[in-house]
Amino acid sequence: MRIALSSASKQWAGEEMLTCTLARGFLGRGHDVLVFCAPGSPIWKELRNELPVEPVLRGFDLNPVVLAQIFLALRRHRTQAVFANKGKDLRFTGLVARLLGIPVIRRWELDLPLPNDRPHHRLIYGSIPTRQVAVSESVRQSMLTSAPWLRADRVEVIYNGIDFARFSAGEEAEFALPRDALAVGFVGRMEERKGIFDLATAWASVSAEHAEAHLVVVGRGESEAEFRSRLAAAPRVRWLGFREDVPAIMRALDLLVVPSHYEGFGLV
Repeated sequence: MRIALSSASKQWAGEEMLTCTLARGFLGRGHDVLVFCAPGSPIWKELRNELPVEPVLRGFDLNPVVLAQIFLALRRHRTQAVFANKGKDLRFTGLVARLLGIPVIRRWELDLPLPNDRPHHRLIYGSIPTRQVAVSESVRQSMLTSAPWLRADRVEVIYNGIDFARFSAGEEAEFALPRDALAVGFVGRMEERKGIFDLATAWASVSAEHAEAHLVVVGRGESEAEFRSRLAAAPRVRWLGFREDVPAIMRALDLLVVPSHYEGFGLV
């Protein structure tokens, strides 16, 4: 089958990682895969040497140049199905695909209400996708409750998959901690909804009560400076920044903290 995935995101987080996982998974199962993304984006850098990538998603909605590039790429690829990850993907790749008669599947990652305060939202989110995929039942219920005009029989739940090969037995990351240390880890994007400020508050008491506990922080994000500031006076905090060896880091942790305020189906 000839499948196209579309992600206009310019950041690197769970949704973008899963887009790459899906692309590789489809490719590994013998499908012909094409990926639309933003120019210079992390997805483009991650996949450009593995499969066809069209870094054309840029600028304002309905940009005629971008729409024409998408049209030509879909026709050239003879795409049979499009997976869209964001609203912008529906307004770009999804719109062109539907005009060409190609089915569009919209994936929903976050457990949040659908945009429903403007007339065009019903067109974008209700008419362009042929099917909607929620990553959990909670996400599905949020979608149907916030947008009652969605057809329930067209909203399916497909849970996020995990590449077991990556997380099987292997080497552990080295944190250079004492032998008797309790390694407490946070792995993720540093933004407020991930609960990082709650973690900073909690660490003050945890570190005082447990002298063997060491906090290992992995990731980057727009709230990193504030997060670092709140932990500046805290003891035993190790900042590792962005890392690609997450499986090895996970193996080396004694406790993983996931303080998110909300998640659709957290990859961590």
